Amino acid sequence: LKYKFKYWSPAMSLAFVAYQVLIFTYTSLLFHVLAIDDIPSLYLSSKSYKSLLCNTCRVLSNEVQTALDDPSADFETLVGFRLDSNGKKIRKQSDWLKLFLSIENACEDFKQQYRVAKRKNEYLYLITTDEVRKYDNSNTALKKQLEKAAEDKLLAIWEQEWQAEKTRLDKEWNETGINPMDKKQEEEQNENAKHEEKTDTDKVDGVSKYYYEKKPKLIKRKAKQDKLAIEMCYFLSEKFDEWLHDQQGAASQTMKEEESISDYLKPLSFCTENKICKVEMFDMTPKLFKSKKELTLPNKPKRKWQPPKVDNSDYEEAMEDDTDDAADDEVKTKSEL
Repeated sequence: LKYKFKYWSPAMSLAFVAYQVLIFTYTSLLFHVLAIDDIPSLYLSSKSYKSLLCNTCRVLSNEVQTALDDPSADFETLVGFRLDSNGKKIRKQSDWLKLFLSIENACEDFKQQYRVAKRKNEYLYLITTDEVRKYDNSNTALKKQLEKAAEDKLLAIWEQEWQAEKTRLDKEWNETGINPMDKKQEEEQNENAKHEEKTDTDKVDGVSKYYYEKKPKLIKRKAKQDKLAIEMCYFLSEKFDEWLHDQQGAASQTMKEEESISDYLKPLSFCTENKICKVEMFDMTPKLFKSKKELTLPNKPKRKWQPPKVDNSDYEEAMEDDTDDAADDEVKTKSEL
């Protein structure tokens, strides 16, 4: 380059080198994102694993964004100090430190805080254990409600059927004097045989035995995907920490005094600038699946009909009166003779 200029001095050489260093530093900070070469090939081997990687990155970016938006962070953010005239420490506050701390311990309780779930398109995503517990409690409450309603309905149906059957048997007994249960037992045997051939397995006396619960499709604990999510979290947290340090260095040169970190830093850009994630892979909205579950219903009570008891007191009194009358007639006849 110096041959193109007629007058080239050492000062110009020094300025040119400084300019090149500045351009290199700025571009490296600007484009220092999660390069594809840095990501283990397993994480990108399928759309399921890739979506899990992107969703895990979204979780970490949410942690940083929360710390960024919360001015009253719980952890200590005061670093460095100087002594005043009385020897008391005067600390200065670092807004960047709370971002580093938020990402540092994000994976410690990751297993207790999140579960891996699956969508219809085979994408994997993370759902909080609190949300999982909410759906479980909702389904349990729904099941109890349906079981109580089904029990009340069945008991009412069975009671109505029994009263109608009891009235019919009482009438048949009074008309024929023959115990109708002997004939009924034979009919029940034939009816049970037909019932075994054709059984409505979905309903009991018109009441459904099943209900549908809605919940996310969770990956089992200790499954490969579950363990992989934790590995991804530690891998991404390390890369995120490096990215934050780079952003801090760049911000010190480009940020204006009136600007805040929240105006300059967008944590989700760490996950999006590599362009390996689709927008849908960042979605953390739970996908609910319907599954058929059986209700616990009461068994139909077995009731035995007994012939109605006849009050024979009037008949016995009438028989006693007839006996007395016959005895009086016999005594009168003997006296006449």
